[in-house]
Amino acid sequence: MVPGYVAHPGQLEAAPPPLEVDGPIPDNNNHITRPRTSVFRKLLFICYIVWVVYLLVMQPKTPKFKVESATVQLNTEGSKLTAQWDITLLATNPNHNFKFYYKRVQADVRYALGSYFLFTLVEKPRPSFVLNKSNQTRVELKLSVWKEWLGQKVVEEISSREVVSFGVELSSQVWFMSRLMPPGRVWLVVSCDEVDFRFSWNNRTGKLTSQSGKCVVKYGMIYISECLVTSSFLFFVIWACCVCDSKPRRSARVAPS
Repeated sequence: MVPGYVAHPGQLEAAPPPLEVDGPIPDNNNHITRPRTSVFRKLLFICYIVWVVYLLVMQPKTPKFKVESATVQLNTEGSKLTAQWDITLLATNPNHNFKFYYKRVQADVRYALGSYFLFTLVEKPRPSFVLNKSNQTRVELKLSVWKEWLGQKVVEEISSREVVSFGVELSSQVWFMSRLMPPGRVWLVVSCDEVDFRFSWNNRTGKLTSQSGKCVVKYGMIYISECLVTSSFLFFVIWACCVCDSKPRRSARVAPS
């Protein structure tokens, strides 16, 4: 159309259709954003691998327990038993980076009659205690039972033997702390199944024999699994966000200027 010429309505030209651009819209910052995203993803993957290896290497070692000293005073009356145990457990922490807090502690003494019957003589809660890093602590257990009915056969067997074996068990909820790892919690059971006491014929006070006192520690360790699952979830969430952010934009239609 000639400039300055007034056109009639029928002479107006139709507007051209919008231009369609195939492919992503040109972005001047694209050459900067993509390399940065790629470098970030590589660093994120390296940090994740290092963290997983660290968790597997730095997982806490099992504390060790043993019966350091023990005495028991027995008195039988018919089918009933009266006894008082004074037991000292020595707990050792082999970890130099974990501190253990024992809470909700429960102690009990048991007696096994053959391989089929197990009598729980006494079961009582005990005070909480702390096991410091690379350290030892002593756990005092003072347990007693007063005229507990066990039956004539069991009482006669206990009173007639020179060496009587009792089982000592300590259960507790354990929290462990470290500077470079989140706190964890497990349920721990210390089983000292054969604590032998030797008695003299003229005295019913038994003392711990030198060949007994070994303990086995059992616990459910789900701490490392929880850390791995949480870390993996966070890693894949951040990774997915980076992948979505680095995708090219869709094609669009651009109207002529």
